[in-house]
Amino acid sequence: MVPSPLPVLVPPLRDAALLALARLAPLLHRTPTWQAADGASVRAAGLRSLARRADAAAVLGEAAGPLVRGIPLVPYLAPGGAYGPAWAGHPFASPAMRASYRLREPDITRALAALMGPAAGKRGAPRAIAFLRLLTELAGADTVRATLADEIRPSVAAEYQIARAAKRSAKATASKPGGSKPTRIDLLFEWTADAQGRRAVVVIEAKLGASVGEGQLKPYREEAQRRARGGPVALVLLTVVPDSAERRHRAWAAVRWFALLRRWEGVLAAAGDDDPEFARVRAHLWRFILSNRRPPA
Repeated sequence: MVPSPLPVLVPPLRDAALLALARLAPLLHRTPTWQAADGASVRAAGLRSLARRADAAAVLGEAAGPLVRGIPLVPYLAPGGAYGPAWAGHPFASPAMRASYRLREPDITRALAALMGPAAGKRGAPRAIAFLRLLTELAGADTVRATLADEIRPSVAAEYQIARAAKRSAKATASKPGGSKPTRIDLLFEWTADAQGRRAVVVIEAKLGASVGEGQLKPYREEAQRRARGGPVALVLLTVVPDSAERRHRAWAAVRWFALLRRWEGVLAAAGDDDPEFARVRAHLWRFILSNRRPPA
């Protein structure tokens, strides 16, 4: 059974303790005195905690059980819960959560770029600014974040091909038999940083399963610095789980999709952004995150 001291704890600490125990419940070899019923009881208490906090996990009803195991500890018990607030515009309410197909990684990055760009109309720029503010905060890119005024209109490109933009890349490609595979940046944001014409540039290597290739990131960094013209640059490695490239490329900030997306959901809910197409794309993102066998960092 649940240890007796838990019910007398203050609610936030009680909830944190229950969710921590919910993570331990399946590991019976580490908790030899527990029985399966004890684990089920603690997990049920964790689900009640999510429901009380109006977490979006409650939208999924009984299917929310596995989500509890994806919550590490206290930080995700902040207002809004671990997955953002439950409301009609949340991706968990989208039919895409139960679709028989999955979008591919390039499909998702291209869709995100379109939904944060001019094609999205008046919603595009606010989405991009909110995304960039959260991302640069998590990445510790304060100089870039300081340039994110409400009135800016960031440009955004997905699968940005460096070889077509830089003459030096074309020359290098021509020197190799058969050419070389195009070098593409997953997501590239930029905007005017100051009156001197310097640019703020954010380069994102977005991974939803694949690993970063050897030598893949160097040309991305060079392209970002070239485009910035002396302005601030943020290089972000956005992954579901830790990647070994984080140790090899210290100039790149490691950010987890889970940490970014749960915060973005709260901002979008506050803005009332209920676009079903936007929710569909984010639903596919959540499916990548939640289906990963390792808990999100």
